Amino acid sequence: MGHLNRTATAVASGSESDTLAWLSAARTCLDTCLTGFRELGTSPGPEFQAVLANASRDVTNAIEATARRRRDTTKHNTTRTRTDVDTSQGCLRRPDGDGVALRQGRRPVHTPADADLVVAKDGTGNFCTVEEALEAAARRSDGGRVVVYVKAGVYDEHVEVWTSNLVLLGDGTGRTVITGNRSVQGGYTTFSSATFAVNADGFVACGVTFRNTAGAGAQQAVAMRATADRVAFYRCGFEGHQDTLYAHVLRHFYRECAVAGTVDFVFGDAAAVLQRCSLRVRRPLLPGQPAVVTAQGRADRHERTGFAVHGGRVSASAKFASGGAPFGTFLGRPWKEFSRVVYMEAYMDGTVDAAGWLPWGGTECGQDTAFYGEYRNTGPGSGTSGRVPRDHRPRRGVGVHRRCVGGRRLVAGFHRHSLHFRTLTEYSKRGLNKPIDN
Repeated sequence: MGHLNRTATAVASGSESDTLAWLSAARTCLDTCLTGFRELGTSPGPEFQAVLANASRDVTNAIEATARRRRDTTKHNTTRTRTDVDTSQGCLRRPDGDGVALRQGRRPVHTPADADLVVAKDGTGNFCTVEEALEAAARRSDGGRVVVYVKAGVYDEHVEVWTSNLVLLGDGTGRTVITGNRSVQGGYTTFSSATFAVNADGFVACGVTFRNTAGAGAQQAVAMRATADRVAFYRCGFEGHQDTLYAHVLRHFYRECAVAGTVDFVFGDAAAVLQRCSLRVRRPLLPGQPAVVTAQGRADRHERTGFAVHGGRVSASAKFASGGAPFGTFLGRPWKEFSRVVYMEAYMDGTVDAAGWLPWGGTECGQDTAFYGEYRNTGPGSGTSGRVPRDHRPRRGVGVHRRCVGGRRLVAGFHRHSLHFRTLTEYSKRGLNKPIDN
């Protein structure tokens, strides 16, 4: 309901981009609700299920109507918003003078010296747990930034953020660690298994590792779930196995982060940019089981969601790079019919299978509707000659800039090779369709 209420505000203000974002989030959350019932082995009941189905249909119709109206408006308005660099202030600015939250250069906007609240396990801060600090932040927040500094240490707790514009600073990945072990096998839903969950807009994290230690056989076990708009992570770590990073809904930016996992370890239906990130593949549990990096969940052709991996690398985690039976890595598979993922200018090591992409559990989901693109990637796993189909035709890309934090352009635009899933069943014929829990 919260997303639908915000949609009404966006419609009143004339922001069709925000309207589409929040309608898409509302539809995805309805699906997440139904998925949770299935994972718990229960049913919402026929009446409530009918209510959810009707709501989902109405939201889907609203998404289509908004998207069509936006296209019609665009045809008659060729004016584009341009992003400039204001070198005097050292930050990106649009012509309207609205600067972005992160300055250019090496120094972030906030440092531990700016902290409003300090967390330390040894008692040298204001609090000993992250949860206590966030509760205090909620009491003192007036809508402005609240900076919470978490000193080095391992914090074994499950945390949810409900305070907007919160900044979480750590002492660096591997030093400040927030860890948990919830999983679907342990009786939780994928949604509720998250060690750390962001439910409030404007969240920024820097120098923190988020970890789920449930293990490779625990099925879905989320380290980070982001269910909020305009969130950003800088030099953070996300460690788990299946479903490590849940980019659930709305607009996210990940910069110079490291994500480690085995199956679908970057998944969800957000509009997310992962820039200069390291996607570290861990060895799957079963012999011959493939590792899969992404599972993007765009279920409607009019949703403005998708994953853009810009720069960075896809490689075997150092612990699994040598020794043991070989395993193949796939760049993604279509969780939903209109799944959309683009890799550009990324390094791919030799564990990336020549086919590149995998079907969803032997089904035909997304064969004619998913979009997967690759452009100017490097490394032994980046060759596209073995991809399906083989006819790669360069197209002018819509640009990652349309899927970014706060609507601001992160990348000016790019060309890409299109890759549609028209013959995914060929993967199954090659014996690559191993069972994967999801």
